[in-house]
Amino acid sequence: LFEKSATYFDGELVPKRAHALLPHAKLVTILISPAKRAYSWYQHMRAHMDPIALNYSFYEVISASDTAPKPLRDLRNRCLNPGRYAQHLERWLLYYPPQQLHIIDGEQLRSNPIEVMDQLQKFLKIT
Repeated sequence: LFEKSATYFDGELVPKRAHALLPHAKLVTILISPAKRAYSWYQHMRAHMDPIALNYSFYEVISASDTAPKPLRDLRNRCLNPGRYAQHLERWLLYYPPQQLHIIDGEQLRSNPIEVMDQLQKFLKIT
């Protein structure tokens, strides 16, 4: 089974639900710089013609205060919260042991894909 959606990783209830359904799953996550991830999401929203992303700069979005309009705060949170990797990994580790989790550095994947894929194949025991 393979699921590549990035929106599951930071979901509060997802690790518990995933474990209830697939307790022996091997999990693979690719992490990139949180700053790059945030900017990528902002650009994604602009490409999808999101009015908030179109009307505010990236800096305005990520530096929006808690008193900013709710749609701006929502976009800020969607840009920043998924990049809080430690918090999300801790939640996943409540349900899955470390040996079922394989973390890939997105920069390593770009710069040295053969080595990264070799390590992934070993983790998945498909070599």
